Amino acid sequence: MDYSEFIHEYTDADGKTRYVVAQHVGNQYIAPLTKKGRWLTGANYLLGHRPVDVVGGTYTYARRRDAIRRARYLYGYVDED
Repeated sequence: MDYSEFIHEYTDADGKTRYVVAQHVGNQYIAPLTKKGRWLTGANYLLGHRPVDVVGGTYTYARRRDAIRRARYLYGYVDED
């Protein structure tokens, strides 16, 4: 399975390219919150219209390969090799 569909690029406040793990459904991004994000908000997901809208308490990475690793963990199938 190609996990690229769950990896979305955005530019942070410092102008650096970063990656957020989220599903793109319709016109919204749905990003699962980290354990700390869930604890702080009481929610499980963050919704937004752009990748940058779902940053904060979600899984964000400086390297694409790290984001793919997290997406594989979150969205992978049990029987996948």
